[in-house]
Amino acid sequence: MKKILLYSLCFATILLMLLIAGCSQLPSTQVQPSHTQVVLPSSTATPLPEPTMTSTAIPEANINLNEKCIQTVSQLQTSANGVIVLHGTRSSDLSLTDLAANRTTILGKISPGSEISPIMAVSPDFMRLAYTDEKLHQLIIVDAQGKRLETKAIPADFAGVIQWMDNDNLLLERFIFAPYGEASSVLYNLATGKKTEYGSDYPDMPAFQGAIIEWGNYSFTRAVYDSSFSRVLYPAWDGAHQEHSLVLWDIQNQRQVARWIGYFYEMGAPPQWLKDGSQFIAGISPNFPKWENNTPYPYENFSDGLPYQDGFDLFSISRDGKMQRLTYLTTKYKAAEEGFSLSPDEKQVAFWLNLNFLEGDSRQLAILDMATGAITNLCLAGGDAKIAPIWSPDSHSLAVSVYHDATRSIETFIVDIENNSAFKLGDDIQAEGWMTKQP
Repeated sequence: MKKILLYSLCFATILLMLLIAGCSQLPSTQVQPSHTQVVLPSSTATPLPEPTMTSTAIPEANINLNEKCIQTVSQLQTSANGVIVLHGTRSSDLSLTDLAANRTTILGKISPGSEISPIMAVSPDFMRLAYTDEKLHQLIIVDAQGKRLETKAIPADFAGVIQWMDNDNLLLERFIFAPYGEASSVLYNLATGKKTEYGSDYPDMPAFQGAIIEWGNYSFTRAVYDSSFSRVLYPAWDGAHQEHSLVLWDIQNQRQVARWIGYFYEMGAPPQWLKDGSQFIAGISPNFPKWENNTPYPYENFSDGLPYQDGFDLFSISRDGKMQRLTYLTTKYKAAEEGFSLSPDEKQVAFWLNLNFLEGDSRQLAILDMATGAITNLCLAGGDAKIAPIWSPDSHSLAVSVYHDATRSIETFIVDIENNSAFKLGDDIQAEGWMTKQP
């Protein structure tokens, strides 16, 4: 069941891992489709620049962590409404559940390679869900009632919908090594059908060898683009010091802007760009040991003179690599903010708070207020997985899915932040998105 759990973190589903076990031997050739414009990055890396940073020295007491434990309720609070996109982890049903009407609409079966891909995305206006049918080679867009709005033919090697870049353009994944190996990103314009492909061979990006990073919908493409496609974030391998790293790359000028070393394969979520592309949110280890001649020595990703225990904190980072620290948990704890998720109003970050990151899975749901730096622990246990919370369109509620390894079960809650309550929506279902109905 551990395999199922790991794959659910990458694909937001716990069923697909059953198909990956046999995919350890991957084809060695790459075939680019003739119908697609291909944009390939330069293969030449520039010297490593030091990350630039802003420093705010604060006392340890200003960690600003407090508890406001939510209460479990038997009825859904009225402030939480809309339509939840759900994946039945045993039934394999993809469905839409209307919270107000208590009505569920089944769209089909999630079954990789034969029916609906588990990689799907809700539009920025929260009114459309885009997913692909791998058997029929179709891109399908439905509204919150399940009504099919558009059906587009797509090439057979196109897989899931990673993200809506805006209300007219989707980012899809195309497997270079099929199935379920390294993938490239394809920008697809709904109006014109134009497809622009972005390769996956950025400098120092390790070749895919079956190791899946815990980056949700980005687990196979591994490249996270800003909305203008002028910057990209990707995991790299520091060969000189044998460490994983995160690279911020300037696409237009083909140069590395900054690089950070740390736990980037273990976060449960990719870095997340703000809508305007001016900055992104990422988990960064302020310090991290490099190795040279079998001896560790400290490497400072961010230097503010504060103590460091272990793990990673959340940072806001500009497109030019300037860092602003958002949390200070690692000054006191071996901490991690796992499966972090930026709210639609870009004022809060929900995450699984783990104050003993290196010693096991002991995580609780928490909210960061980005303006004040206050962290509120809601005391909802996160189970044995780093499944990222899903925000409601109004940024007032969360859909959270919790996996329990001991019972091999998953349950989903609707957490109303304003009313400080949690309503159990059901068992053996996992939230994949939150939509709103037409007024």
